Amino acid sequence: YAYIDTIHREIGDQHIELAAYKTVFDDAYHQGNDSLTVRFTKQALSVASAHDNRFYRLVCYAKLASVYHRMGALEQALVYAEQAERSMSFDSFSASKYAVQIIKAMILAGLDRWKDAQQIVEVSLSEIVENQADARVKLSELRAGDLGDLSSYTFIRVFTESAWILYRCYRRDHRAETLRKAANVYCAAAAMFNRYYLKGEYTDLIDDLHLKITEGLLTLSIDEPSRAADYLDLIERNASQHLIKEFEKKLWMTNRLQPQKATNFNLLDVFAALEPGEA
Repeated sequence: YAYIDTIHREIGDQHIELAAYKTVFDDAYHQGNDSLTVRFTKQALSVASAHDNRFYRLVCYAKLASVYHRMGALEQALVYAEQAERSMSFDSFSASKYAVQIIKAMILAGLDRWKDAQQIVEVSLSEIVENQADARVKLSELRAGDLGDLSSYTFIRVFTESAWILYRCYRRDHRAETLRKAANVYCAAAAMFNRYYLKGEYTDLIDDLHLKITEGLLTLSIDEPSRAADYLDLIERNASQHLIKEFEKKLWMTNRLQPQKATNFNLLDVFAALEPGEA
């Protein structure tokens, strides 16, 4: 962190400098240090603005919106979310666009502007689904298969937070259609999460989303007992993948610390050689 204060004097390339700032403010954010996140992001924003770097300006506005939202400074967060929206210029399908819109929707929900939040969520998700399915699909009729092989940390987060907003909207309007939308989006998020793991793209960042998806599906199983078995099956499948990755991560650390004692193997390969009951 100390080095970042002098980086502008040592690096003449704005792209490298901004990438370094992003690494630092992302780390501060994930460490839960809001004051450092604000400080470094504003410094980066100053550099991005001076060079008219639209991409990093968008990144900085979005990060400031997120951190002020976490701090509970919702009006300030909304200002930055709207600035991020105005900074967007995408000619093609982009996860960043929808990430910014869902950040804004979460802030609006915090301000008790649920109808505005719901509208943003439904428009954003409908665009994503139409892009993937090459057809218009109502959220109340959405199936996980409509999203094809879409799975990335950003899209999983977009769908998970959107499902949370839709479910809270259902708790307010008590409409069966709103519940169906929330349930379908949670199921889509769970399916994307599973694909993400199967592609071997596990990261620690996904842990929090795994918890939120599980909480959402458990809540749905209470609201819809007739569908509880399906929701619990999704939870079990994702939990199994999650536990495997956690075990492999711990094993990898053991190998690093005690290479002469630990045996290197892939847990999935071991499971594949066992009978289903044994596995």
